[in-house]
Amino acid sequence: MTQTIEDDAGVDKIEVTISYVGSQPPSYAISNAYMWTSGSQESIMMVSFQEDAHVQIKDFQERLRKQFAEKYKNCEFTFEAGDIVNKVMNFGSSTPLRIDIDGPDYEKLKPFSYELLAELQKLTCLKDVGIVQPLDYPTVDV
Repeated sequence: MTQTIEDDAGVDKIEVTISYVGSQPPSYAISNAYMWTSGSQESIMMVSFQEDAHVQIKDFQERLRKQFAEKYKNCEFTFEAGDIVNKVMNFGSSTPLRIDIDGPDYEKLKPFSYELLAELQKLTCLKDVGIVQPLDYPTVDV
C-alpha cells in the first residue's frame, strides 16, 4: 500500500508514513484505546505530507479507493480524519456518522447488520461504509 500511495502522490511529497498492524502489546507506548484495531486482521496507516506538497486530499482519497479496490479485492479500507479538529468534531468517533446496533440476540442482529450495510452502501453520498467490529472473528464461548 505504501508503494501505491508513493506512486500516486509522489515520494517527494510524503514526509512520513506510520503503520500499525494488529493489537499492540501492553509494553508498547500507545494505548489500545487510541489505536482502534480489534485484532490481527486490522491495521492503521497514517500519512503525513510535506507542508508544500499541495495534495488535494479528497481527490487523492478517491483515487486510492479505486486503486486499493483493484489491487486488494478481499480487503476493506477507510479514510479517517487525521487531524485533531475533525476527531473532536466527530465526538470521538472515527467517522462523522456511526450507527450502533445492539440487542440480546446476536444471531438476529448479525443478518440485520448486513442488510443495513448493503442499503447504506447504495447511498453514493456515503464513503467507506462498513462494519467496524468483525462479526465472524474466531471466538471461544466460556
